[in-house]
Amino acid sequence: MDKVQLEREKHFGAAMAIASRLLQSELITESEHRRIKAALIQKYHPKISSQRDVSGSPIPKIIKGRKAGKEV
Repeated sequence: MDKVQLEREKHFGAAMAIASRLLQSELITESEHRRIKAALIQKYHPKISSQRDVSGSPIPKIIKGRKAGKEV
């Protein structure tokens, strides 16, 4: 991976971290999160990061105050 691609990966990862935090805080919907991710993929063209979220695991589903089966 060259320096330019590494920078794109870092910028994509940082932006996705913010978007994921907004989703977890219920400030954006899952639909908005998907649209943000699609826009960021188009902008940064990440080779690695777009396959998973920045933590390496799927984004937890938020269902009526519960996250991944645990109380919030």
